Amino acid sequence: MLSRISLRRVLILVAAAGIFAGCPSTQDIELAVIVPETGPWSQYGLEIRRGVEVALQTLQADPAMPEVKMLWQDTASDPHNAERLLQEAFDGGTYAAIGGVMSAEAALMVPVAEKATKVLISPSASDPDLTKTGGRYFFRVFPSDFDEGNRLAKFAVQDLKLKTVAILSAESEFGSSVQRFFNSSFKSEGGEVLATIGYAPASADWAALAQQAIALEPQGIYLADLAPGVGQLITALRGAGYEGALLTSSAFSDPRAVTAAGGNGIYLTRVAFNADSTEPTVQAFSRSYRDRFNEKPGLFAAHGFDAMMVIGEGLKQAGSDPPNRFWQRLRGLRDFGGVTGPIQFDESGDVQKFPQVYLVRDGEMISFADFQDEIRRQREELMKRMEALERKQRAASKG
Repeated sequence: MLSRISLRRVLILVAAAGIFAGCPSTQDIELAVIVPETGPWSQYGLEIRRGVEVALQTLQADPAMPEVKMLWQDTASDPHNAERLLQEAFDGGTYAAIGGVMSAEAALMVPVAEKATKVLISPSASDPDLTKTGGRYFFRVFPSDFDEGNRLAKFAVQDLKLKTVAILSAESEFGSSVQRFFNSSFKSEGGEVLATIGYAPASADWAALAQQAIALEPQGIYLADLAPGVGQLITALRGAGYEGALLTSSAFSDPRAVTAAGGNGIYLTRVAFNADSTEPTVQAFSRSYRDRFNEKPGLFAAHGFDAMMVIGEGLKQAGSDPPNRFWQRLRGLRDFGGVTGPIQFDESGDVQKFPQVYLVRDGEMISFADFQDEIRRQREELMKRMEALERKQRAASKG
């Protein structure tokens, strides 16, 4: 029979063996999901939350996943609420958090995470400056505005052969960021930005903005706003008879916004995600999402799913790691199989993804790469309209 001292030594050795083997802690781990479920950003936050819920369902079926309890918080589309809720969560013992749906939210949440030395992973914030000011505790699974703006500007000049554009930009942190990188990249590619027209989304006169942009006679118009504003501008521009190219960002990827816009000649950049893909991981996610919510998952649901799955993978490896060491597990991921593509982070916490160009056609998004022949015909029609416009301008100048 073992003495008390011997038994104690055995228990210590057994516990240590479990720790070094990376066994999950027997205590529940609290994770916070802090997203806008009400207010103007709710369409993104609610879709992201749904993606997180499907990921949680997937992870709970994995015996290697430790038990977690979830803290769900609504920022009400207010960055200061996001900051406060994250602080309260970390003060209350939350291990790590998903949040910072919009860059304005993330900008206030990043310092909280750094001070608390706990991981914050954003599913969709895209301002490049976030990872410059953030330290080791901030990660994101969404590409930056720089990558999107640079890709679309090159496409506009090299593929669509646009020489001039006008920019309609919401006077917001998001609008300012996305238009800034498209603007500089378009100019560096040799194009001319005729004007940048700013507006306050809450009081915008969409018809007047459309007329102001059309009066500049641009070959294309870049729309720097969230999905509702972009939809209003598309309606106003097409209603006013504008037939040039309309360009925008991945914020317009909401399936309902795309369907409502309809029409042709709308181009945007976004990470490749196809809910109907035959890739097994995507198939499983799409099936679970449809079963749960009776609709096809969109781009933001996919990023919510990936953010939670990345945290789950880190937790399976973390064992008894304290929260201030968890960042090392995420930084060590290599080509993790996300539904939005392989995920691994650089030293700044940025994900290595490369946006692709999509075309909206009759309310559906189609990949430019997958439909090159058809899009080439549309480009030729656009070129004819551009040539006619140039002839009209030359005739007017001679007269």
